[in-house]
Amino acid sequence: MKANLRKPAQFPTVDDLIGNATDFLKSATADLSARPKHSVIAFYTAIELIVKARLMAEHWTLVVSKNAERGQFAKGDFVSVTFDEACARLQNVIGSPLPDNAKAIFNSLRKHRNKMVHFYHEGEADKNALESIALEQLLGWRALVSLIENQWQGIFANMAFDITAIDQDFAEHRLYAKAKFESLAERLAEIADAGGVLVDCHSCTFKAAERREELAAVFSSRCLVCNACRRWMVTPCPSCSVDLTNEGDDGAACKSCDAAFTMEELVEHLNQEIITKDNYFDVMTPANCANCEGYHTVISWDGSYVCLNCIEHSDEIGVCGWCGEGNNGELEASFVYGCSACDGNVKLMNE
Repeated sequence: MKANLRKPAQFPTVDDLIGNATDFLKSATADLSARPKHSVIAFYTAIELIVKARLMAEHWTLVVSKNAERGQFAKGDFVSVTFDEACARLQNVIGSPLPDNAKAIFNSLRKHRNKMVHFYHEGEADKNALESIALEQLLGWRALVSLIENQWQGIFANMAFDITAIDQDFAEHRLYAKAKFESLAERLAEIADAGGVLVDCHSCTFKAAERREELAAVFSSRCLVCNACRRWMVTPCPSCSVDLTNEGDDGAACKSCDAAFTMEELVEHLNQEIITKDNYFDVMTPANCANCEGYHTVISWDGSYVCLNCIEHSDEIGVCGWCGEGNNGELEASFVYGCSACDGNVKLMNE
């Protein structure tokens, strides 16, 4: 009787997912004009693979929706997580949730992918449709790059994902962005003449983002070219006093003196609520953020409260009825359901 000499399937790796994502990104950029439907489908597939690569870097079972079996996974015979499941696991298992802005962009790309699969025909493509696809993909690409270079930098630093090489493939996308920028010349001039402030867009790079000051030193902008939104805070650097820009993502670094500050250091330096022996039990900050799940990242600032991790601000904060932590979210039923820092007593009630 002959022995079974069939070579066992090689167990998939994170690099395998990244390699496939790179292939899909190259297809998406190459097919933009000639096959826009395929471009949209390939682009979102690449985004999904990178998100799953982050899950798999933690453990391969996180990529499987349910009933994870190692042998079946190795053969590719499994049901992978949906986008919503992946987002939940990034937040609840890994503790590295997608930022709200990136999540919204990726979800929009997912919905457009679904529309293309079911209803779109290549013959429907026109200049406006191609422009819309190009701008949305640019937005998605920049959101992905920001994740890989910042929040997930420690995971992707040594992996074979050449951002610079892939970025060059978006040349045609930028031509669509340039055309839209030029078509907005009159509108941009009107904004400037009326006293508005235009800044460079962090996504498409054109000076077409209208800046607004929401609180003292807290700014936001929306690009008229690609609709990219941004929120940031500018305060004096604790080290050299030159303007320090904080866009969240767990800390900030000064471009003048190269000093780096952790989230804890920024909170301690910027919180305007001073603790004394007389108000020790009444101080509400630093509080937790329901928006980004930040722990003790919300400070008192300019009569309001600002989360230094996501730069969202709110007029008030409350106390969780179960754990007693300060929080900027909805706390009406917090005794039962908890807050961003606890699960409440619902589990105890069900036991």
